[in-house]
Amino acid sequence: MKEGAPKASERILERIPVADVESVVTAKGSTYSYLPNGTTQRMKKVEGKEYAPQSALVYVPDYEWVKKNFHPDKLERMFGDNPGTYVETLVGYVQNEDKKCYLVDQEGRKLETNQELRDVTGPIFLTFGDEQNTDFMIPVTVDPTIGYITYDSRKYKDEKTGEYKRERHLGNPVIKIIVKKKQN
Repeated sequence: MKEGAPKASERILERIPVADVESVVTAKGSTYSYLPNGTTQRMKKVEGKEYAPQSALVYVPDYEWVKKNFHPDKLERMFGDNPGTYVETLVGYVQNEDKKCYLVDQEGRKLETNQELRDVTGPIFLTFGDEQNTDFMIPVTVDPTIGYITYDSRKYKDEKTGEYKRERHLGNPVIKIIVKKKQN
């Protein structure tokens, strides 16, 4: 190890305030753009496809952060002992229609939009569970952070059934943050 280089536990995360961000790019090449109306939109480079605008976008801590901040017994029981099983666990909840994921503030109030998320002055959590129980929750941030995993969602009305539904997506780690150009 180079002299003076930070240890993994002392690593410095690059985090940019969301108000200064134009877009972020993930490890798989997706670009999440912040739109003027307060939503975000994902362009998946691999598919060359733009997805419907999402009402909420947050950044989920990586395994290193969780490893450092969760009790070791809970960490292994919930997420296994490596980054791969951590992400598999999260994806297992996000993609399972029988499971629920909500963004909430410290009082448990559900947060549906980027504006609601930005208005929160305390911590924000992504909860994982079902209708009756929360199995676990992870603190998240609205500020793009290198290495953190994107999570976006939107509530929409299904045109066929008339029911409200929630689309949710766990993306990949952020590798690049593009800041807005300064206006003169």
